[in-house]
Amino acid sequence: MIWAVYLKIFSTSIGIKMNLIRKKLMFQVTELQCLDWHSRRQDQKYRLGVTSASGTKRTLMALAMRGCNCHTGHNYNSVQTMQIEITGRIMDIQFTSVTPDSPGFAELRSQSMAEGFNMLRRLQDNWLSGQNRFDRPGEKLIGASIDGLMVGVCGLNIDPFTSETGIGRLRHLYVDSGWRKRQIGSALLSEIIKDSDRWFDFINTNAPPLAFIFYERAGFVALTGIEKVTHHLCLRDPAR
Repeated sequence: MIWAVYLKIFSTSIGIKMNLIRKKLMFQVTELQCLDWHSRRQDQKYRLGVTSASGTKRTLMALAMRGCNCHTGHNYNSVQTMQIEITGRIMDIQFTSVTPDSPGFAELRSQSMAEGFNMLRRLQDNWLSGQNRFDRPGEKLIGASIDGLMVGVCGLNIDPFTSETGIGRLRHLYVDSGWRKRQIGSALLSEIIKDSDRWFDFINTNAPPLAFIFYERAGFVALTGIEKVTHHLCLRDPAR
């Protein structure tokens, strides 16, 4: 019995030491990996695997908001900055008005098309044709950047599929595949919705099934029987 107790204590001690060594080594690898934020060619599984194995929970927390000037229509000129924590490092995520000519957009478009998504290709085509430039009252197209790298984009239009007034439509939400599961999409959604109740009573979206949970966690309500609408978000009581 005594030998069994000693053996258990010895095994536990060895396990704790090995775990600490593993965490230390993986943390060092993660720190090296974090220096190369601009490389889109890094293997995605390696990046996310190292981050996960580092023992540091991958979280994206809004610690502070700066420069939150109100914006109107397409005049989204102020840069909104949010501090975030990624694997123990404090970094800034910036939200600013973008166009298909903005640095980094072409890479996001190419990546989205390679994944079988055409939203950013349509965005660019409609922009170039003048059909949709997000320039009517309440509309905006914003990008999310970290350390100068555009990692996501999202737009808001007056809903073109309804004749009712006060209805907006969320458009073209896309996040770089290497930055998913870090709440970049949630941050973009929060930023695009901010102050939108000045213009809209509801915001509609036509989401793919894989995104249903994402929108429902953000407060969107599932709808049925309405063409090109899967969910909507109530911003204010239309009667007020």
